[in-house]
Amino acid sequence: MDNFDKITVSGTYKKLKVMGDELIRLYSSHKNELSLAKGIPMAWLKLLYQYSKKVAPLRFRYRGKSKPNYRRPGAFVHKKFADNFAIYERQYGSGYRNGR
Repeated sequence: MDNFDKITVSGTYKKLKVMGDELIRLYSSHKNELSLAKGIPMAWLKLLYQYSKKVAPLRFRYRGKSKPNYRRPGAFVHKKFADNFAIYERQYGSGYRNGR
């Protein structure tokens, strides 16, 4: 996955788009939820981060349980201690945080 740092060839872009779309489909959320996908293992974070930069803007939210040396706050988990993550469509314009 280190080769995704240098996406310049259109074939690489197409591969990234196909792999990202497939991961989102595989871990897709129920249609009544705001997230696009959830329960995605941390091993796929780098690929989906590159997908977010090159194909479609995404917002990442980390999920997980408290660990022996980390008692997590109720609302979130730090990336370092996350077991998996969810992705949301990035919102721009008025509304979420920008217009309030």
